[in-house]
Amino acid sequence: MCGFAGVFSRDLPRGILYQIADKMSDSLSHRGPDDRGNWTDYNLGLSISHQRLSILDLTISGRQPMVSQNKRFVLAFNGEIYNHFDLRNDLKNNFQINNWRSSSDTEVLLECIACYGLRNTLRKVVGMFAFSLFDREQKKLYLVRDRFGEKPLYYSFINNESSFSFCFASELVAFKFHPNFERKISTESFLQYSQFGYLSAPNSIYENVFQIKPGHLIELDLSKPFTNYEQEEWWSLLSIAKESSQNKFSNQNEAIEKLEFVIERAIKEQSIADVKIGSFLSGGIDSSLVTALLNKNTNNLNTFTIGFEDSKFDESRYSKLIAQHLNTNHFESILGTDELLEIVPDLPIIYSEPFADSSQIPTYLVCREARKMGLKVCITGDGADEIFGGYNRYLWSKRIWNYVSWLPYNLRFLLSIIIRRLPNQFIDLIAKVLYIDKCQHKLLKLADRLNSVKDIDGLYLSLISIFPNHKLPINETFNSANNRYLNPANQVKSFFENDINEINTMMLSDSIGYLPNDILTKVDRASMAVGLETRAPFLDHRVLEVALRLPDQLKINTKINFGTKIILRKILNKYIPNKLIQRPKTGFGIPVGEWLRTNLKDWSYEIINQKNSYFYDSKFTKKLLFEHNYRNFDHTEKLWSILMWELWFKEHD
Repeated sequence: MCGFAGVFSRDLPRGILYQIADKMSDSLSHRGPDDRGNWTDYNLGLSISHQRLSILDLTISGRQPMVSQNKRFVLAFNGEIYNHFDLRNDLKNNFQINNWRSSSDTEVLLECIACYGLRNTLRKVVGMFAFSLFDREQKKLYLVRDRFGEKPLYYSFINNESSFSFCFASELVAFKFHPNFERKISTESFLQYSQFGYLSAPNSIYENVFQIKPGHLIELDLSKPFTNYEQEEWWSLLSIAKESSQNKFSNQNEAIEKLEFVIERAIKEQSIADVKIGSFLSGGIDSSLVTALLNKNTNNLNTFTIGFEDSKFDESRYSKLIAQHLNTNHFESILGTDELLEIVPDLPIIYSEPFADSSQIPTYLVCREARKMGLKVCITGDGADEIFGGYNRYLWSKRIWNYVSWLPYNLRFLLSIIIRRLPNQFIDLIAKVLYIDKCQHKLLKLADRLNSVKDIDGLYLSLISIFPNHKLPINETFNSANNRYLNPANQVKSFFENDINEINTMMLSDSIGYLPNDILTKVDRASMAVGLETRAPFLDHRVLEVALRLPDQLKINTKINFGTKIILRKILNKYIPNKLIQRPKTGFGIPVGEWLRTNLKDWSYEIINQKNSYFYDSKFTKKLLFEHNYRNFDHTEKLWSILMWELWFKEHD
């Protein structure tokens, strides 16, 4: 993994241009602590700087920005091309390229572009990436992002009275080092964050700074006015899903065999590195399957997990049992509350944008501890929940809606009150019968939404939202701008012209929304903060193509316990006995709600009770904190999102 930044300007003095690009890049040194480089065209006014985390070819031969052998293209690359060996052989056989300067995948990508062109190369490559490509012949600059959005890339037009610049960078923090950058909060992005706890591409938290969307590129002609640029979708998850819906597997055994083959192929390709590699092992379905298949082809596989002293949140015992069964070289770190809490003040720096998924804390810590153990690359199970149906909302939403949709509003409101007042003992009984982890939290979340949703799409939106029914605790300043964002389910249904069922609507909505903007953002920033590369075999697009051909019953079965990710469980049963994996799904949780009542009580009160919060309604947020601390309600998600915003704003204002 790496980080890079660049500046193009016809107005800035050339020496200053180089300095700006270097300072922007230096702010990303955590993403690439092993090497750095710069390429500048002083006549044109373009400077690109790169920070490298060396994974393939650890020598200076892999330094970037890299210039193609024909001198036409300049590449700054962040990511991995997993099929680079095949592409290298292809270039050797078809174009007689033998005089390679390095063994890096960067050079293979660059020479593929030189031989096949950018768009043809994108169709050939398998990997995760974000890169800038400058065509010196046509004076065109391209910014490209991978299919799922595993790697980030931002851009901005920055101007004042005397100069105009186009800038790009791997993280938002880099733009602060352009002297003319104005940190003006985007109202639309603030509202989006308040609703979901994260930001969705193409938005960033600042006005006039944008993200390249997953599967997209932009093309900027540097010989023409700045406003002349084009955006292009070079890969579409929804298009693949629509095509696959007409080509479903009819034979279950064929589906299982094909899926296991493509997952194992992805794992083999992603396990290639010139550094120490390991696997995150949480003890769940996804990481256990990845580890089992990786273990087939790896000697003395390193597996790693973290655990917590608080036994209610500690899953490390499951990881240990699976590691023992697979006979891996297993490491674990058991962390105390103090070690978790000390990360909180650093979260705005680690994530650079406001981000309110509280699993950001254990995600960062597992990356940090793995890096301490000498690992530089870790394989993960990310993406499986969205692609294979792993979330409980897929299992229960339709059933719940069928039960309550016929009720008049007044009765639904009454049901909401009854659920809120259920004794804990009764909720615990429900959890045991239905195999639902954290049942109280989920029931209260459902109760909070029952009296406002009008259809199952609205129920889905409310379940992925922090505040139901757009009831955001924002100041009156923003009221006129409310409701700008759309339900991702509407985008999916519109694309399919409503010819799609509820479960697939939710899964695809999560795949284009929650997955890239929450899950992948969380993992990228956490791992890059400590110089660790993570790889996700389930996000190989060839795995997705097979997954989308699976009939629904091989993903979700509402009639059985543990009725999610059916096909992954079937494959995993070949390697690990049921008794080690059959248990309720758990998230990567920590006791944030209880912290807000104890260890973080003074801190949260200080932030919530500050005199001036331009963004949030002070009276409303104080009420949330009071109700939470006196255990009238569980407002953990709501309070955490407000606190993370205020903490970020204080750090970056």
